[in-house]
Amino acid sequence: MHAYLSDILELKPGLTLVPNHHNALHLGDFLMRFGPVHGWWMFPFEHLIGVLQQVNTNYKQGQFEKTMLESFCAAANVKAFLKRDDCPKVLKDCAPIIQSCFGGDQRGTLMTDIRTLGEQILDGPSPDTGATVDWTSVR
Repeated sequence: MHAYLSDILELKPGLTLVPNHHNALHLGDFLMRFGPVHGWWMFPFEHLIGVLQQVNTNYKQGQFEKTMLESFCAAANVKAFLKRDDCPKVLKDCAPIIQSCFGGDQRGTLMTDIRTLGEQILDGPSPDTGATVDWTSVR
């Protein structure tokens, strides 16, 4: 990347470098430290921001954020609990009703990532332990 930037500045002396040029200098280091980009890219969060921007609000400052966070976390916790082996059968039987309330779009990259890594994330070690993920066990 250093060679590319040096050469491009030589070929186009008036070119203004942008932050992405600087960020690209760190990409190799990030790949070595954090592994494949798919594990630490920002698309899922950017997608979630887009989803949140489409929600109708009452524009009351301070209330909307708390309500959205509580609803999102509650739905995520309920969905995760329903997938556990120790979830009572009576609750598992209610899963279709709960899914109709919290359904949402089940397609796309974000949903694929969640389905692929969801159980590993729920059952695996917390990220701050420094433990590595055994990718052979991920379904």
